[in-house]
Amino acid sequence: MQVEQKKRTVLKSLTWRITATLTTTSLVYYFTGKLDTAIEIGLIEVFLKMYIYYLHERLWARVKFGIGNQPNFVIVFTGLSGSGKSRIAEKVYEKIEKKKKMKVEYFNGERIREVFPQTGFSPQERKDHIQKVTHFVQILEKNQTNVIVCLEAPFEDSRQNMRKIFTNYIEIYINTPLDYCLKNDRKGFYAKALSGEIKDFVGVSIDYEPPTNPELTFNIEEKSIENCSNEIISYLKNKKFL
Repeated sequence: MQVEQKKRTVLKSLTWRITATLTTTSLVYYFTGKLDTAIEIGLIEVFLKMYIYYLHERLWARVKFGIGNQPNFVIVFTGLSGSGKSRIAEKVYEKIEKKKKMKVEYFNGERIREVFPQTGFSPQERKDHIQKVTHFVQILEKNQTNVIVCLEAPFEDSRQNMRKIFTNYIEIYINTPLDYCLKNDRKGFYAKALSGEIKDFVGVSIDYEPPTNPELTFNIEEKSIENCSNEIISYLKNKKFL
């Protein structure tokens, strides 16, 4: 997609201003036959229109009609480890960031754990972790920042708490089957969990509670990462977030 750069826009405005002034000057010269008068009126027109435009903009700055605040959103991708949630979230983030029209932050599970490194992985510690993340994201939300975050968030009560707190909470459930996640265990986490090397692992020793009312649900066995991300972008546009 071609995007017009700022320098091109500035150059177009400048050439239009020059063209308009030359047109006025030429018309005055045509009707009066006096070059000095034509130049004088042309110069007066340039500065007068600049001043009038300044007043025009200052007046419109006081008018609230037609001005609306674009709502912020918090997108939470939830699902099993290896379900594809981070890959879809990254693609969505890239598509939004490419437009350069809004502030948006993306946090995957690893980046969140860098913010809160001392939180453990037991069921209660996971709930505490989600609570910390919720407060952290809430600060960003209040500062007019859109947030995309990936969390296993295996417990429904934790997710419902986020839904209550965030103004525009969008829950995206990556419902990729456990069998697929086991087959595509690139980091070997499931193998270690099944052997007992890793304890408190969601999908093995901790049950994942499926969301009851997610805004969107995807399964990357059935749909590509690109198609999933495109559907999410379409959803955001339909809801007037983009």
